[in-house]
This record gives sequence, C-alpha cells and structure tokens, in this order.
Amino acid sequence: TISFISFRWLETPIILRGLAAFAGSKERARILITVSLTVIITLAFMLGAGKATTPPLHPNTPAYVEGSAQNVVVFGDSSAYFYFDEIPADKYNDLNITNLSVPGCDIVRIKIKWTDEVSREPEKDCLDARESLEADVAKADPDVFVLMSGGVLSLDHVTEDGQIFDVTMPEYRELVESELDAIFTDARNAGAEDLRIVAVPCRENDLSKVEIFGVHIAPYFREHPEKGPRVTDPQIVNTWFKEWAEKNDVGVLDVYSALGCENGFQRK
Repeated sequence: TISFISFRWLETPIILRGLAAFAGSKERARILITVSLTVIITLAFMLGAGKATTPPLHPNTPAYVEGSAQNVVVFGDSSAYFYFDEIPADKYNDLNITNLSVPGCDIVRIKIKWTDEVSREPEKDCLDARESLEADVAKADPDVFVLMSGGVLSLDHVTEDGQIFDVTMPEYRELVESELDAIFTDARNAGAEDLRIVAVPCRENDLSKVEIFGVHIAPYFREHPEKGPRVTDPQIVNTWFKEWAEKNDVGVLDVYSALGCENGFQRK
C-alpha cells in the first residue's frame, strides 16, 4: 500500500539490496512502485505549470494527461532516488527526468543523532552532490526542479560544536531554511523556473517495527516518548516546508495529505 511505502522510504534494505528485499518479492516491488509513482507523478504534474500547492488525491482524481515535454530534475534521498528512476517512460514520455538524488542524503549537513549512543556524519556522496548541484542541474536544461527529502529531519541533529538541535528549536528551523535557500538558489541559478518541494509523509508508528538505516531506535523513543511522534508524524517539518515555500514561490507536492496522514498512519 502507499502508506506502507512511505514508511519504508528510508530503510536500509532498499539501499543495500534493492526494492525486492523490502517488498518481499520482485512482483510486489513492481506493484508498490507503480502505485507510489502514480501518486508522485499525479501530484507533480497533473495540474500542469504553476506553483499552486497540490490538493489531496481522491479515488476520482483525473488520469494523467500528457502535455508538452518538460525537463524535470530531482534531488533528494533514497525515496527520490528509487522512485523517479522507475518512472515508466512509455506512460510519461513528456517527462525527461534527470535524477540527481543520493540515498541517505539529508537536507542539513550536520550529524544525525539516532540515539544516545549512535550518530551519523553526513554522507560524502551527498556532500559532493550538494557542491555540484547547480552545475549538475544546469546540464539538464531544467524546466522543473523537485526536492524530495527530509525523512530524517525530525530526528535530533548535532552541530560541529556539539550542540543538539531538535525540531522544537528556532535555531534548527533557521538552519533547515538556510539549506532550503541554498538548494533552491542553486536550482534557480541553473535555470529552473518551476520549483517544487515534497512534503514528508507519515511513517510506521508501531515502535516495535521502527528501524532506520539498520538502527533500532525503538528503545530510544521509549525512553524519550516526545521524540517518536515527531518522526512518525512529521507535522512540524512539513509546516516549515509549507511556510518557507509560500514565502519563496515554491510549490508544495503534499504527499502527506495525499496519503491521508491527517487521520494517522494507515497500514492498509
């Protein structure tokens, strides 16, 4: 199901062993990919040009209607890396997609604090991709730029001087928004005029099933019960995204609403 996909976007099995590993079989992987891509593509492009925030999907959502060819550049984490690479060109042949995404790529370039014992430095591949982003986007002659990341933003982060940031802190929001400024400035400088950011979907909220990048964070969330809901239901980060986007002429692809996350995470 789509909600199940949203939970698994950041899982290590996808990165290390491919979609079949997390889905259970190649056939199930194909089914899940097809459903998820329909959501993403419809949200991004069914309304045509413009930067209006997209509405939630419903069973009677109009079918995708082919338009004039667009060069779409995508940057983000493993969700964007896998999904946009699997778009069936025969069904969306008006979309020329350049996927610059890097699995594990966080929006902020500081250490992630998974638990009291486990933290992770920014991925080198992600840092390199950020450095070359403007040049790489420009090479694609972009019409549309899409940022699809943020799944780990709701976790605590650690600055170079050891300060711990969490989503309740204005200083952390300022850092996130400064990174958004930098990313979208690169996209604009590279020639992209239609700019989009994807809202972060809700995740599995059964702590016994929560594992990200091989780190069992359920015990840590049980010790700090205020932290788990920030990750599984990322309303705070999505508010940042939406308010920043409104001020910066960037469209929001509201996958959170499309999945019905306002009513809580659904396993079916």
